[in-house]
Amino acid sequence: AGAIKSLTKTKTGYVVVVGKGVTDDLGASIYYSTSFTSGFTKVLDMSLSTDRVAISWNHDGPSGNTIGFVGEYTQVLNTPHKLYMTLDGGQTWRMIKATTITDATKNSHWHNACYDQYSGKIFASHGDFSNSRFYVSTDLAYTWTELTVTDNDYGLVNPIPGLQPIILIPTPNKIVMASDAL
Repeated sequence: AGAIKSLTKTKTGYVVVVGKGVTDDLGASIYYSTSFTSGFTKVLDMSLSTDRVAISWNHDGPSGNTIGFVGEYTQVLNTPHKLYMTLDGGQTWRMIKATTITDATKNSHWHNACYDQYSGKIFASHGDFSNSRFYVSTDLAYTWTELTVTDNDYGLVNPIPGLQPIILIPTPNKIVMASDAL
């Protein structure tokens, strides 16, 4: 049996993310319940596992709902990792993006994603090294634009090119980021 990766109370219920085993390649599952004590229903099976760094929630999503993201985060090489999103507090999920692999000898896993309630945009980041990418979506993750962290129109500044953001925090005028310590 695997470990609980995350337990979150949303506006509609409770979401638990559980690893399926002790190795990354066994995957993870997401469970949902409207009541913490009345049982949980599995709502998503992921082919790879995750880590708490790749799980984020915003309780002020579209239409006042809780929006959440769970990204596959493992050390499994040469395998695209998927990013999933819920717009209804964890009841349903859809895969919204897979990582891009440039170097098959390096990790290509999700670091973070966030919904910016000020602009309505979604930002997402994956890495590592030459597999690092940073994206924005303006249509709730149906289409994506890749951003370079050092040259963009979103107020984002990274003085050390090549380090990818692992923490994304929306503010009224910018996205505050913290880079991975590679």
